[in-house]
Amino acid sequence: LILMGCCSCRFLLFLSAASACLLAYGLYEPLPDFSQDRALLALRCAALKTLTALGRLMERLNLGSFETAAHRILRFPAPSYTSSVIFYYRQFANSRTLVAMPRHESGTGENRTAGAAAVIYIHGGGWALGAPEMHNSLCEQLVEQTGITVFAVRYRLSSEQPFPAAFDDCLSATLAIFDAAKSLGLDAGRIAIAGDSAGGQLTASVVQQLRRSGSPHRPKLHLMVYPVTQAVNLRTSSHRSHSNVALMKHLPSSRFLSLYLAGDMSAADWISQLGHATEYARLAYKRATGEVLVNAYMHM
Repeated sequence: LILMGCCSCRFLLFLSAASACLLAYGLYEPLPDFSQDRALLALRCAALKTLTALGRLMERLNLGSFETAAHRILRFPAPSYTSSVIFYYRQFANSRTLVAMPRHESGTGENRTAGAAAVIYIHGGGWALGAPEMHNSLCEQLVEQTGITVFAVRYRLSSEQPFPAAFDDCLSATLAIFDAAKSLGLDAGRIAIAGDSAGGQLTASVVQQLRRSGSPHRPKLHLMVYPVTQAVNLRTSSHRSHSNVALMKHLPSSRFLSLYLAGDMSAADWISQLGHATEYARLAYKRATGEVLVNAYMHM
């Protein structure tokens, strides 16, 4: 019996070790040489790979898309006060916006330094993922290092509502923040707008709409962090050379665009083959780059 018990323990240890090795092999993702914070990036890649597998299973079972599954699973913790930064939520139009401000300026109007500066920040996530809370640390650093107030806008994701919901929410929130500037002790002439990835694209759309509409509200600064700047050609040399890089290969742009524009994945292949590019878009692309777009399926 003792011998059998020892054999069983050894078998369980071997099985556990083998399972751990298989899991590590399955989750391992080679990282580019230029990667920084490699340990954190490797952890994120493993988490994304796991989410991708769960999402694909959901799609096979007709339970929704990977992006919808990721949105339901991912939850970002609410920020906590620090010695120098106060966080709170305030409704601006349709957006429950996360506000971060210096602790010594926790009042509004007369109780606050007049003419303070601010930045409206729009998070990324392929229009389908993310929340203002994903940038708690960034908001905190911006406030601590610059003394400005940060308005991290929340908008409806494409997994909930397709275009133009996200744009409408960002635009209406931006206008509401500008309208409330005086009551918040802000100088409307010192309000910037910024965003990363898909959030960068949304900031560009908001700024362009403000200009087109003749709105008196004009951001002092427009900052886009690795933004989505074009969706006409998803087969550029940059797209092709980075399509199998960690993170990117699990986040194909065509899927996010299809979910954002069509509300589901029905247009993903069509977009990846450039079938969505209108004649006007093709002419504009040719004028800008000198390149002629040809539908990918014409060469298949």
